[in-house]
Amino acid sequence: MRRNLSTIAILFSIFSGGLSVLMGALGAHAFDLALDKNFLNQFETAVEYQMSHSLIVLLVGLFNDQYGPNFFFELSMMSFVLGIIVFCFSLYALTLFSFSGIAFIVPIGGIFLMAGWALFFVAFLVK
Repeated sequence: MRRNLSTIAILFSIFSGGLSVLMGALGAHAFDLALDKNFLNQFETAVEYQMSHSLIVLLVGLFNDQYGPNFFFELSMMSFVLGIIVFCFSLYALTLFSFSGIAFIVPIGGIFLMAGWALFFVAFLVK
């Protein structure tokens, strides 16, 4: 069965949202004593951004289905997905594994997230 980009984005948002709940629970119950306060704050930031942007991916996917395929909705979805993966998971790696070599990637993920918001805005202008 062929899935359209909106369906894939919606499925991703469901998976990512559930994963952010799991990561939040681990942060609150398993890592709170093991992580330095600064690292715990970074971990919590990753969880918050993952959850909020998972919901936005869901919303953009639903709008893309409602208004018909729209190039800017689709770019927005892809940008948000890449932002979640790059921003959140590099922060997870940085905090959980003290892998400081990945720190330079975090802002790239932030750029993807900001681009997703800009593209989401444009999508409504041209729908």
